[in-house]
Amino acid sequence: MELLSLLILAGMAIGFAAWYGSRPTSSLPARLIVTAVLARIAGSILRYEMIERVYNGVADATGYHAKGVQLADQIWAGELSLFSAHYWTELYVGFGNRIWGTPFMIRLSGLAATFIGPSIRTEFLLFALIAFVGTLLIVKSAENSRPRCHPATTAAWIWLWPTVWFWSSSVGKEAVVILAIGLVMFGYVGRNGRIIPSAYLAGICLAALIRPHVGVVLLLSTAVAIWLAQKAAWDLRRVAEAVLILPLIAFVLPAAATQLGLDQLDAEGLAQLLERRLELTNQGGSSTGSSTSVGIANIPAAFVNVWVRPFPWDVHNVPAALAALESIALWWVVWSRKHEIAVALQNWRAHRALRLALPIIISYTIMIGLGFANLGLIARQRAPLMPLLLMVLFLVPERGSATVLTPARTRKRLGAAG
Repeated sequence: MELLSLLILAGMAIGFAAWYGSRPTSSLPARLIVTAVLARIAGSILRYEMIERVYNGVADATGYHAKGVQLADQIWAGELSLFSAHYWTELYVGFGNRIWGTPFMIRLSGLAATFIGPSIRTEFLLFALIAFVGTLLIVKSAENSRPRCHPATTAAWIWLWPTVWFWSSSVGKEAVVILAIGLVMFGYVGRNGRIIPSAYLAGICLAALIRPHVGVVLLLSTAVAIWLAQKAAWDLRRVAEAVLILPLIAFVLPAAATQLGLDQLDAEGLAQLLERRLELTNQGGSSTGSSTSVGIANIPAAFVNVWVRPFPWDVHNVPAALAALESIALWWVVWSRKHEIAVALQNWRAHRALRLALPIIISYTIMIGLGFANLGLIARQRAPLMPLLLMVLFLVPERGSATVLTPARTRKRLGAAG
């Protein structure tokens, strides 16, 4: 029965991918989308096998699934409270009287198990596909920006990069956070530069219910993107965006502080929160060996821990070795495309997707780099950032829009010559 439900979901996903890519209006080839879905299927199987064989079945994903199946059993027994608004907003007594984080994930798992059954492998695949939808929205946001990119090139690198299709292919928060980031990016970029409030608000709410601090990062990054827009004056569209964002910040910031256990939202309180998190994670063979104090001086080390480590001498098991190889591959890509990246970054304020992606990457990196002192946790935590980083690295412009992404000095020379 478990294998049957897995095959049914996999077949439906492949069929939908083939249909989506075969539409006359599709900018992405069907074979690329099908390949991406196949990578997600493989990722969900490999992720499950790793948990079973390396960690003896002990992981957050298996805990979410087990409790979710219990909720699904209650639904099938006639308790329909899972479909009420009160159920999704009431406090979860077993986890510190809160609704975000683990309690919300358990409820999501219960909702999934209600429809797909108690198969853990099938639920792994379902969440892998949820993350895939998030990456698809990130690709569409890059495509809808000006200047337009070549979506197939950008999508291929995002969908086939190992971290993207592996770490988020299980019942976990990373898959939902990727969907939330995709919704926020797609909603902010919008159509013809006009924000899509429904998608944007859905992404912010989803991120805040999984990790309140991620919701704060997305909101503040949006404020930065609006403020740094490359325009001489504030037009009506820009004012409307600010009117939407500022009340959200005023509401989400204190709510997130309360949920995270902060008496007051200030630099001292945030530093104490990060120091407590560092002390909890600074242990085991994957420890970064970082100091448990937090300050501005620690930010460079945070970027190194997130995007450069593990170093060869940090490797002590197979997952760490794979993470080290991926870091080497990432920096080889950065070096080989240094000129294209430099050109794109010279004009990042004029590109709507880049203007939001870069603040998210920087602030999210600082947050997890300062808050986690375990390389294994960091490798998993950075998974939601990888699609955005790859979008920046492979934002290949379409023919006809390349002049918008050329350096200013080159444009001046071309203008003088022509």
